[in-house]
Amino acid sequence: MRSDFCYFWPQDHLPVTELEHPVRSVVCKYVYDKGHIMHYLQENNTRCPVAACPAKLKSDKVKDDPLLAADIDELSKTQNQNVMTDVMDVTEFEE
Repeated sequence: MRSDFCYFWPQDHLPVTELEHPVRSVVCKYVYDKGHIMHYLQENNTRCPVAACPAKLKSDKVKDDPLLAADIDELSKTQNQNVMTDVMDVTEFEE
C-alpha cells in the first residue's frame, strides 16, 4: 500500500473504508469523500484539509482514482483480518 494513503477524512475522522465516494487529490495524493471535499472547496477553502499538507486544491484537481478502490478493498480486508474473534474470560482469574 502506498505511504500517501490517508486513512481518515480529516474533518470528521471517518475511516477511508467508510467514505461514500472516495476521491484522490492529484496534487498531494490524499483521499477524501467527494461530497465533503467539494463542500469544503465551495466554501473558498483552498488548502488541503490534512494537517501540515501545504497543497492548494481546486475541484478539478480532485479525481476518481482507478487504483483507489483496490487500495480501500485491501485495507478493509487487512482490518477485518486483525479483528480479534477470541475473547478471554477474565472473570475466572483470582484477584
